[in-house]
Amino acid sequence: YVINGELPLADGGAIGLFARWAWDNGSTETFAYTEADCALSVGGQLSSVHWGRSHDRLGIALGIDGLSALHRDYLAACGCGIMLCDGTLDDGHERVIEACYRAQLRRHVQPGPDLQWIANPGYNRARGPARV
Repeated sequence: YVINGELPLADGGAIGLFARWAWDNGSTETFAYTEADCALSVGGQLSSVHWGRSHDRLGIALGIDGLSALHRDYLAACGCGIMLCDGTLDDGHERVIEACYRAQLRRHVQPGPDLQWIANPGYNRARGPARV
């Protein structure tokens, strides 16, 4: 299940907020970029028109992901998923803070540096924090 909300605030939607909640009972096969069974994320985007770069965007988001009990037990019993394979899983919610900037240099040139701080990467308290 997924619930997603977006709230444009100003500048034709270039300034806005979002929130997303997702849940899965863990009994279905994972096939995605992540193996989260529950997730909550919130964030916002700010238009750079106010500092003279009308097509640039600054974004920031916070997220927390977790595993269902069934998924956690499977991994702890040396099970492997698409990206996770911890036989000694010290389960903890994965928490992420992310900031990104998209610079409009030319019509089709938009580099976008992105920084992430991740606590308990791969839902394992024995890892991290990681900086990407």
